[in-house]
Amino acid sequence: MNLLELFVIGIPSFFLSLQPNDSRIEGKFLHYVIAKSLPSAILMVSSVLIIELLKNVLDLFPISNETYVTMQVYCMTFAGLVNLFMMTKPLNLYRSVLLVSCSLFLLGAFIITVFRGISFLGLEAFIPLSKYWHHVLIVVAVTILNIPLSLILQKLSDVIIEKIPSSSNK
Repeated sequence: MNLLELFVIGIPSFFLSLQPNDSRIEGKFLHYVIAKSLPSAILMVSSVLIIELLKNVLDLFPISNETYVTMQVYCMTFAGLVNLFMMTKPLNLYRSVLLVSCSLFLLGAFIITVFRGISFLGLEAFIPLSKYWHHVLIVVAVTILNIPLSLILQKLSDVIIEKIPSSSNK
């Protein structure tokens, strides 16, 4: 989870907090915060649950539990990256550089751990690749699936938040 905490939460949060913002908080602030964070949470949980489903229900690929945990960490981290993209919109040069930098670091970490593993992070190597190519493909597929799923969840959240009456209207 260190990759998620560092490249999706810690560094981006720090640099995004440095951007000036003069707009006042108005209206349904709590509803707005929940509407923006709930789809992200659902996306991350669903990414992990897809891998858990493959592990427990389908049992397609009998491998070690550590490998499944590594897959779940990757899927959750890349779901966090998709969420980071959704949170940085509208993109400007500053946010774009931040998003691309974090994406490249995560991609580099993913490639390194696929071939070497990172034992102090608890991430297993997927070596030999001929044995684990299914698992890398599953991680990539779940990551690609997260993009439209994130858009759908955000649109659904926006529709729901519009239907919630504001406390100032009572």
